[in-house]
Amino acid sequence: NNLRLASLTTNSDGTTRIEGGQVRATGDITFNDNVILGTNVTMEGNDLTFSGTLNSDSTSTPRNLTLNSAVNSSTSSDTGETAFAGLVGGSARLGVVTTNAEGTTRIGDSIFSRGVNMQDAVLLVGQNITIDGSNGPLTFKSTINADASITDPNLVLISTAGGDADNPSFRFGGNIGATRRLGSLAIGTDRATAQAGTIIFTDALDSQNRIVKASVASTDAFTITLGTGGLNIGAGQKVVALGSLTVTTTGNARFGDVTTLNNFTVNAGSISLRRRPGTAVQTPTSSNFGATVNDSGADLVAGGSVNFSVAPTFIGSGGVFAYSTGSRQQDPELAGVVYREPLTGIDSNRFNDPRSGTFLLGLDLIASGPSTTQIANAVNMPIPPLNAPRTDFTAAGIDPALAQQLADIGVDIRPRTTRDIVDGLSGRNFETDLPASVGPEGLTWQVSSRRLDPAAAREVVSEYNALMFAERTGDDGSTVVVSTADEVKQELGASWDRYAQDVKLTSGLGWRAYLDSMGSTGSAEDLKAREHLVRLQRIVMGLEDMGLAPDEAKPAITRILGQVRPAQVNTTDFEQAVRAVMTVSAR
Repeated sequence: NNLRLASLTTNSDGTTRIEGGQVRATGDITFNDNVILGTNVTMEGNDLTFSGTLNSDSTSTPRNLTLNSAVNSSTSSDTGETAFAGLVGGSARLGVVTTNAEGTTRIGDSIFSRGVNMQDAVLLVGQNITIDGSNGPLTFKSTINADASITDPNLVLISTAGGDADNPSFRFGGNIGATRRLGSLAIGTDRATAQAGTIIFTDALDSQNRIVKASVASTDAFTITLGTGGLNIGAGQKVVALGSLTVTTTGNARFGDVTTLNNFTVNAGSISLRRRPGTAVQTPTSSNFGATVNDSGADLVAGGSVNFSVAPTFIGSGGVFAYSTGSRQQDPELAGVVYREPLTGIDSNRFNDPRSGTFLLGLDLIASGPSTTQIANAVNMPIPPLNAPRTDFTAAGIDPALAQQLADIGVDIRPRTTRDIVDGLSGRNFETDLPASVGPEGLTWQVSSRRLDPAAAREVVSEYNALMFAERTGDDGSTVVVSTADEVKQELGASWDRYAQDVKLTSGLGWRAYLDSMGSTGSAEDLKAREHLVRLQRIVMGLEDMGLAPDEAKPAITRILGQVRPAQVNTTDFEQAVRAVMTVSAR
């Protein structure tokens, strides 16, 4: 300490260029001019202030900056502060910007770097701030709030790092906007869908930003509090909170996949759920850390409950949106979202790092289990309010054209009768769908048109048509639509034969894992076979998710799989390969 400066202050003229690796003082370090870093620099002092701009010496040499503010030895009330008043990295990015846990960091302008690791509380002083970490992660181990001098500042966080279980793009260890709210928060730009959590909330990070299992409790809670600008989570980003997560905004909350160890609550003026296509989700094992399974669409998974203040709308395209809760309770505002009752508990063990019993991973869990519907939602229709406009209560939920398309794939739609309507209005009866006949696939059912989700039904029909039909040019040059079922069957059979030659013991799950493990490196034929299986998986899950009971969906599933199942693959193996999960036959 006797070698430290007492303090360091520059005037506002000119530029300060730092070529030494350390700047240390017992008091304050204040740069009133612009600063250029010619090397990686560590600074230690009470208050560390950059009043001007701060840049590396070249765009090709991003310099790391470590800032350690400390308590003033003469007064314990001065806990130390780091302040960025000007633009950081605007002309030449910094490397990783790191602050220590003591004191506070005040940010008045945007920061461009190769990563951020802020361990102290952050206060936003500027109105519109972007923190862009490029391909480095952004970590905030403490809270983020608006400063008392500013109202509803807007914060944009950008990182293209990671996307797998070891490399999330964003880490948060405290609440956002709890003391003084932000106006808006945007986390992550649109990206290819990640295989694991890209946005992690946990207060159990160690010095290497690993999640310490012993420090995680289901009672941990995190909040995001915003104004009318709302919350925007970029498409393809995935949120994982090891505890509860509550989002409160007077504006719109927009997000896709979310996994929480406890409750997930959204109190917003409006809520938009991002749909996405099916994609691989990382499920690490002790022998294969990069192992994946297919997830057919975006989902919400909560160890506790999911609670929305308003019914959400959907944006984007892709698979059916679904949710699961450890409480087994369904949120009335999510009546338009498929609910899957989990077969296993949702606890911290689901996030275990198989390489060590000490740490957890920010894994994206899949909403899995049987689809269920609350009995109240099965009532034919609610009693209309007084003075309501005249309504055509005989209108079907599924229109005739869509009903015919569903019939073509094995779902028989029954229109509502006058008796159904009267019984529903009186509250005397629920849907009474009974078997209509016995066919080659077993019992066939007639399903009430109003029970099915038209949007989900259209997605199933679209996937089915894309798999089973294709446009070809006829001999006369005209375009004709032909069946591709035999082609699909042959391609799947050839893939199975190649798989069977490479292994001693065959299974449906083994075949699917064999194809999934190839990624983009497999042969064109095997990539095509995997594409067929993934599309069949979307069809099967779509049939189950559009409102059919398992017994009602079974004939259509059996029929569709039978159209393309190769003769050399037995029924159980084929269904396992399609679902990518173990199937058990009931006798």
